[in-house]
Amino acid sequence: MMKFGIIGFGRHAVKRLIPAFEIIEDAEIVAIQKRQQDAVGAACAKYGIPRGYTDVDALLKDREVDVVFIASPPALHHEQVLQSARAGKPILLEKPMSANAAEAEEMVRVCHENHTLFSAGFCMRNVDSIAVVKDLLDSGRIGEIGYVEARFTYDANLSDRGWLHDPIMSAGGPVADLGSHMIDIISYLFRERFVDVRSFLRPAYTETDIEKQGLIILQMESGKMASVHTSFELPRSKSMVFHGAKGVMHLAEFSLTHSDIDIHIETADSTETISVHNDDHFVNMIRQFMDDVRKGGPMTCPGEVGLANQRILDIVYGRD
Repeated sequence: MMKFGIIGFGRHAVKRLIPAFEIIEDAEIVAIQKRQQDAVGAACAKYGIPRGYTDVDALLKDREVDVVFIASPPALHHEQVLQSARAGKPILLEKPMSANAAEAEEMVRVCHENHTLFSAGFCMRNVDSIAVVKDLLDSGRIGEIGYVEARFTYDANLSDRGWLHDPIMSAGGPVADLGSHMIDIISYLFRERFVDVRSFLRPAYTETDIEKQGLIILQMESGKMASVHTSFELPRSKSMVFHGAKGVMHLAEFSLTHSDIDIHIETADSTETISVHNDDHFVNMIRQFMDDVRKGGPMTCPGEVGLANQRILDIVYGRD
């Protein structure tokens, strides 16, 4: 049994992590951290978690905690990863990695110095439909890819994560929160480095306001092009379109859990729909992390992946 401590036990943990750990038979949450004492006590009582802490170091000193999942807002990631690394607790970290690439570089370095396993939590890599898309692309089903369109939007005014609108705590608007996922999926599918990044933010991201919409144009080293559109103003939508020399492949709402997802392929001679059943990608990600930890590494999605993603975000937000 692998015992987890959750740092930053908020809405995300309740919505995504609690259901995942109910499925994973060889893992359990034994401790959580929240800043308010009454809130941490209420959460422990509601979800049957043995111990709750308001202090991160106190959780890290808990000998029952084998590994930590950091699910706090991005501005807190840097210090919490450093604390966890120095405590020697393997780390699974929510995206985006940090407030900037300089912090992310230090996080990776300190984890290496302390021989602490460190994984970036880009859960979309573990979506079952994305795994099938990767196989189809690798097989050349629609030929050499020239262009990828990715879109991820939702109305953030409907979210109870108030910190999403705080430019310091969130370290960005929809590009950071949603676009980081789509950038990572593209990177994962093609295993290529981005050599040029252009962006359009409306309004501009500042220290007092986040962007509400963002469009990112990416060029890969092979010449492939990609665009990523994100918004905190438009209704919830998530889709990808792959334009290849032999045809087009597209899918929508592809990360829905416990759902059947249709992948549509259109070529000059035929039209095909492949249906894929999605399980819970958070379950898949946590299980992969556990397997990597038990083997002593290397991590399937190491901290360096988060660092590369953060460098793209820094360019978008003018931090480079």
